[in-house]
Amino acid sequence: MTNYLRIHNWPRWQSYRSDRGQPPWIKLHRSLMRNPEWVSLTDAQRGQLIALWLLAADRDGVILASPCLLKKLCFMDTEPDIELFTSLNFIEPDVIVASSWRQSDAPEESRGEERRGEREKRKSLTPSVFDQSDPATKKQTAFADSCLKKHGLTISSWQQATGKEGRLTSQDVDEILATYIEAPSKADKAAQKTAAKAEEFKALKARMIELYHADGKAEAIEFIDNQDERFRSGLITNLPNGKEANK
Repeated sequence: MTNYLRIHNWPRWQSYRSDRGQPPWIKLHRSLMRNPEWVSLTDAQRGQLIALWLLAADRDGVILASPCLLKKLCFMDTEPDIELFTSLNFIEPDVIVASSWRQSDAPEESRGEERRGEREKRKSLTPSVFDQSDPATKKQTAFADSCLKKHGLTISSWQQATGKEGRLTSQDVDEILATYIEAPSKADKAAQKTAAKAEEFKALKARMIELYHADGKAEAIEFIDNQDERFRSGLITNLPNGKEANK
């Protein structure tokens, strides 16, 4: 599978002014309701396909080829069925030259649009640099930054760790979101660690009380002495007559 995929006939169905940066919307044509391939999809698959179109608007119809990354970037519950969408001609490999049957079947006007789209696509093969004055890219950059901050990172520290430099590219943002959007944050890791410690203490406390009632205080205290320092004071406090046992 190639690294990138392209929405089929993207220039034909979508049109934007190139001087306005990334578009805030996409066109959804009513003719889809008469498209047999569209009708054959389930409701969930149609929703996934629309989400892929929204993502494709960032790069003139080009999307990543990884279903795992697409799931994260589009906030899907399951990975999209790329093979199905490709077989139904909604998606195609990201190639520069359109296949001969598509060129021969397309009207002259649409062929011209496709050629213009292909020229623009060649430019997109080089990672585009974010224009910080564009509101859409500001939002994406801010979201990537917020993901990094949850892990105690900044864009600068991420660039140093990955050997990147200069302004963020769209590929950089994809990489950040794919890596950190579902990874547990520092706060989550701390909460998990605290919960695990609490469970461990609970089990030790139950064992200590069991020893106390079965074999006496001396056995319970010996059990406490053999435990990690993190738990000793808490176990002593929870031991029946704990103050006497600590003397």
